[in-house]
Amino acid sequence: MPQSRCAHLDEVSRKWRALAERRLAHFVELCETGRWKRYFSEEEFLRRMREAMAVSARWSEIASKPPNEDEEWRAAA
Repeated sequence: MPQSRCAHLDEVSRKWRALAERRLAHFVELCETGRWKRYFSEEEFLRRMREAMAVSARWSEIASKPPNEDEEWRAAA
């Protein structure tokens, strides 16, 4: 596979990782503030929180950490 194609795939996978991490951070915030009660039943919230944790962990395995994590976070937003 050409090097430029691999670099492109690395960039895409880092963006998916950042998205998964932002989603998990959102669920953590909902949990900490108690706002989850407005949107979910307890069972549904726990299911979605576990899913967000699993997806974030999986993308952490797949995608390498960005060279400059702060820049990547802003770029994915």
